[in-house]
Amino acid sequence: MPKLMKGATPNELVKGVTANSMTINHWQRDRA
Repeated sequence: MPKLMKGATPNELVKGVTANSMTINHWQRDRA
């Protein structure tokens, strides 16, 4: 998972959260 760096812009934070959500959803689908 991407590490959040100090001074990260809101856009970078959103992209990080989106990537994490997609990874979690993909993992859950594979486990279903």
